[in-house]
Amino acid sequence: MSDRVLTYHRLACDWPGCEETAQDDLYDGNSTYEEAVRQWAYLPDEEYNDFSDKEFMHDPSTGQDYCADHWHYDWHGEKWPHRVPGPDPERQS
Repeated sequence: MSDRVLTYHRLACDWPGCEETAQDDLYDGNSTYEEAVRQWAYLPDEEYNDFSDKEFMHDPSTGQDYCADHWHYDWHGEKWPHRVPGPDPERQS
């Protein structure tokens, strides 16, 4: 029997105390971190896609990733919303 070690990259939420990951399957992952970001995370200004599995947000300015509970849209009076880290203030108690 031979051993083979494979390295997979999965997105994990960087919000303090959150342990959410983008992939649910123990054996699911991407070959590179960049590939995981492309497949599972929106960029702050990326247009929404009904046909993608993206729920995470990747902040390129910090390199942090956030699950759906820890990012929200910020309109700032613009035509298109901008995703920002943090829970949605309107959904907070």
